[in-house]
Amino acid sequence: MTTHTIQISKRGGGYGFRCSCGEQPNRSHKHRRVVEGWAESHLATHKARSYAPEVIADSSGEFYGNAVRFPTAEEAEAYVADLAMRWTLVTATRVVESEDPPNYRWVNGTYERIDDV
Repeated sequence: MTTHTIQISKRGGGYGFRCSCGEQPNRSHKHRRVVEGWAESHLATHKARSYAPEVIADSSGEFYGNAVRFPTAEEAEAYVADLAMRWTLVTATRVVESEDPPNYRWVNGTYERIDDV
């Protein structure tokens, strides 16, 4: 997932701004409040839609995941903790944000596919 960072710079009589993804409004604005409003709106459109569990399970030290996505970080953390208990080679776990739609839920100690995906 891309991390979005808003860069604001003073330009002549106004403010210039853009996101690290390259998106920016059509012109600079004279009021910083307008810049901050655009930035807040832009970042809200790029918030995580789901959470992906990942593990290190070999000597490479690299995290790997699969296509399983959960609607909350807590569900993904429960899943990856359960996975680490079942797989003997897991040395580290983490949960990362994803822009993919959630496709599983963690219910009563197990994961279930969400039917409408």
